[in-house]
Amino acid sequence: MRPERSGARRWPGLTGGQASCGSEYCLLAGSVELVHFHGEQEADARPTRRMIARLQPALSHSTALRLRANSG
Repeated sequence: MRPERSGARRWPGLTGGQASCGSEYCLLAGSVELVHFHGEQEADARPTRRMIARLQPALSHSTALRLRANSG
């Protein structure tokens, strides 16, 4: 489901727009792109290093997530 249909755009401090990569939709906090979507079943998220470290135990065992090489 696209975020504007799910109500995500109503979150305080978040806005929607076109992603820097050219994909159709992204969520921004100010001018910082947090996540952008590639269709209904794929998204690229940009968590902070601190958030990645905090979630590392769960992220390392997930088959639904892929961490790109040299991405942090």
